[in-house]
Amino acid sequence: MVEDNDVNLAVMQDLLKIACMLTLTAMNGVEALRVWKEHSTRISVIVMDIHMPVMDGIEASKLLRSLEQLFPYWRHCRCDRRNTQTIALES
Repeated sequence: MVEDNDVNLAVMQDLLKIACMLTLTAMNGVEALRVWKEHSTRISVIVMDIHMPVMDGIEASKLLRSLEQLFPYWRHCRCDRRNTQTIALES
């Protein structure tokens, strides 16, 4: 979950918890890329705000796709062998 608004982040975490989903969080696109690099084998979906400081969700999504192409072993280390699904939200 990538969201710069604490209230929105808390609401989404609660909703995902009800759905029995574990979450990792970041406050902007730069943090999101760092979290993804560190935990890519555990991440199957990224829910990301579009408008954030430092790096917005659109730019972060583009960089994520570039990293998946440059370092395909990250993709192949994943259990399901698919690209990470990204969901962009505007709050």
